[in-house]
Order: sequence, then structure tokens, then C-alpha cells
Amino acid sequence: MIIHSPFGGKIHAPLAVLLHSRLSRLLNCRMEYVYNNDGILFHLFGYTGKLSNIFSLMDRDSLEDEIFELLPDAPLFNINLRYNLTRSLLVELNGFGKRTPLWTQRLRCAEAAASVLSKPDHPAVVETYRECMNDIFDIKSLYELMEQIAAGSVKVADVYTGKPSPFSSELLFNFWQIYQYAYDLP
Repeated sequence: MIIHSPFGGKIHAPLAVLLHSRLSRLLNCRMEYVYNNDGILFHLFGYTGKLSNIFSLMDRDSLEDEIFELLPDAPLFNINLRYNLTRSLLVELNGFGKRTPLWTQRLRCAEAAASVLSKPDHPAVVETYRECMNDIFDIKSLYELMEQIAAGSVKVADVYTGKPSPFSSELLFNFWQIYQYAYDLP
């Protein structure tokens, strides 16, 4: 399922997090997502039906609180947390000028993340939340978009096609680039 929109990645990122949570609970299936400035791609495993009116699942009153609760499960949060842990020197590196294999970095970051996530007021966790909620997401514009959709000034059209839209090629490429080796997918 692809959502095309001209509103940009700062709105697509929190919208993807929210819709991922809502749709996976509603459809009771596993799903993955990627987003960029052109839209959001959801890959639903085990669901073959047609969806419509998915924006009615959104509760505008608790939007920011729900994003804050869902954020630690989002890949974006984990990437930024790893970066902040490394930047704050909580992850041991081999030394200046020496390369560390990526798998070793990820293991060290996972260990450090497990220890700091148990303390929600840890500076690395607080900084990661701040970066995601203020720098990466545009929550105010997402509120405005949801209001415009509810008021009818922004139209949402459900289109069902046999082939993906040509505008979705970058999203499809990004999805397969990310998940090509992650799972044994069909």
C-alpha cells in the first residue's frame, strides 16, 4: 500500500509511525514501512484485502502523545539513539583512525541502548526524543494536515491498481534496499 502526498518527509515520518501501529493492530498482521518526501510505503504480510479511509483511524487529540509512546519501537528512533550513544562516547570505539566493523558497532550500540533505555531520563534518550520530535518530525504541520483532512479541504482518494504507480519507484527501491537481506521474504 502506497500513500502519495506532497507534504514531505517531516510529516510522512510521524504519520508512518502512527499508521503502522494502527493498521498492524487493526489488521492483525505484520507490516514494514518506509517513507520519503514523496510518500509512505507499507508492506503488509498476510493481508490481501483493500483498505479505504485509513485516515479515519487517526485521533487528532492524542496525536503527539501517541507518537511519543510509539517512538522507541520505530527504526528512526533506534538509528538516532545509536548515533547519540556513539557521539556521547558511551559506545567504545577501537580508537582514532581505526575502523570498526559495522556488526561490532551495532552489537556495542545494542548493549548500550539496552542499558540506557531502562532510564527514560538518561541524557542520550532525552536527546534522541528531542531530535525526533522537534528536528525530524513536524508535529504542528501534521496536526494541521489532519484538521484539513477532517474539514475536507484536503481530499484523500483511494485508488486500487494492478501495478504500482510510477511515482512509487523510489519508495519500492528503498524498501527492497533496506529489507533485501533482513528476512526471507517472497
